[in-house]
Amino acid sequence: MFKKIILLTIFLILPYYKLFAIGNLFTIELTPAFRLSSANFNDEAINLFTIQNFFNQTRLSKFAFNYNYAPFQLYVDVDFLKQHIDVFTDNPSFSNFPYNDGFVGSINATVPLQGFFAYRGDLINVIVGRSRWHFGAGDYSLVAGRDVPYFDGVWFSFNPQLSNGRLHFNFWAASDEQRALEKFLAWQPEGALHLQQNSRWFFAHRFGFSRESWRLGLTETMIFMGEPLNLSVISPLYLWHNLYMDSAANVAITLDFEKIFTNQNIRLYAEFSLDDFQLPWEAIDSNPQAIALYLGADWQIFDNGERFTAPRFDPFAQTITMDNFAFDGGLVVTLQALWASRFIWGRSQELPLGKFTLFKNIHDGNNGVIEHYLAFPYGGDNIYLKAGAEWQNSQFFVTGSLGVLLQGNDAAKVTGYLNRNHPEPQAVHIWSEETARNWAYSGLAHTMLLVNSTVHYALTHYASAYTSLNSRLVLNDFSQSSALFELGVFLRF
Repeated sequence: MFKKIILLTIFLILPYYKLFAIGNLFTIELTPAFRLSSANFNDEAINLFTIQNFFNQTRLSKFAFNYNYAPFQLYVDVDFLKQHIDVFTDNPSFSNFPYNDGFVGSINATVPLQGFFAYRGDLINVIVGRSRWHFGAGDYSLVAGRDVPYFDGVWFSFNPQLSNGRLHFNFWAASDEQRALEKFLAWQPEGALHLQQNSRWFFAHRFGFSRESWRLGLTETMIFMGEPLNLSVISPLYLWHNLYMDSAANVAITLDFEKIFTNQNIRLYAEFSLDDFQLPWEAIDSNPQAIALYLGADWQIFDNGERFTAPRFDPFAQTITMDNFAFDGGLVVTLQALWASRFIWGRSQELPLGKFTLFKNIHDGNNGVIEHYLAFPYGGDNIYLKAGAEWQNSQFFVTGSLGVLLQGNDAAKVTGYLNRNHPEPQAVHIWSEETARNWAYSGLAHTMLLVNSTVHYALTHYASAYTSLNSRLVLNDFSQSSALFELGVFLRF
């Protein structure tokens, strides 16, 4: 008990140490909040939705070291006082305080969630370490999205200026957590799903061109495992499709486009991803069509020139992103639509989710393992429509969105969470002659309404009050619905 009291005291008094710190190298965040969750009344299943909420949750305390002296940045954060996933989904306290049956046993110790070195120049950008990544112009991505809690790897971009525009070459490399794979394999009973014991790698390179009002790019992505790496993966002009000829890799291509109409304050963007396309002369049970399409439109109705003056909680604040034409300030509304076919990121009997995923080790009560889709967080076999808005001035920052998710039968089987108490994950996206005929969609399993909103109100230059709602309503099975409401104060010293 004495150790627990000492640990709590340290994290509560750290902000006062900031008063004596020199410069802006160290940042302390405190977020005491009242939290009311559907998990307070019924235990919630751990699935792709609760995992996403878990990694984006507020934490009682965070300490960050941020050396940011252009063009260099060194950033490390430790958000130690955060509930682990078992507490988050199983009768948590009515707060974000990491307490359930015992203080220390309720803390998530997956730290740091971000720690990287960055060089950002006009010509070259290099980021090495652990951070969130986001490819593309919208809230989601068909390549790699910010809803993955972190990538361990390298982000590189080369952007030479030409007389009539700018060229872009991007390269990304990330790996699995080997410890997560070892735990997963150790839990497998004899005869269960087979998994390659080698680490999995994710590679992507993009070639693009941009002018003042539009961008166009082509990306090749590869998930790789099971054989020694070939240095061809770092060649900027090598096409990976024929590198291993399906023996150890799966390759897909994605086309992205973005256009801004500055006079109308309208932005359009699109992504199209293709993994496989079944040709007429191929057998019906050969690799089926695997396609995804993402469309979006933003309209900045007005810009009052004001920006929110206080700090606010934003789990994506340090996300590494590509350049885009996103609006900042005033009132912005957005419409987005995404269709991910049945086999676009999963077509395997060897993995619970499929191909374009990475495993993460998570320190919780059951030593769980999380498997993430790299792109759209809910995976393939889904149709998603979203309308949202964002407004800010010097005192308020308000966001809200309403999404409709038409979840397919395959997608409904996915959990994304593995632990020692449930050692036999169910494989999905199994293709055969029968399933290949229904490659576009396996049939409607659930219709969901995803409702999200946040309101921040500036109190001082270092504090804001906030309230948030994150809910998922399953219209044809209300018992699977969930909601999370918070009311609190966010302080940054």
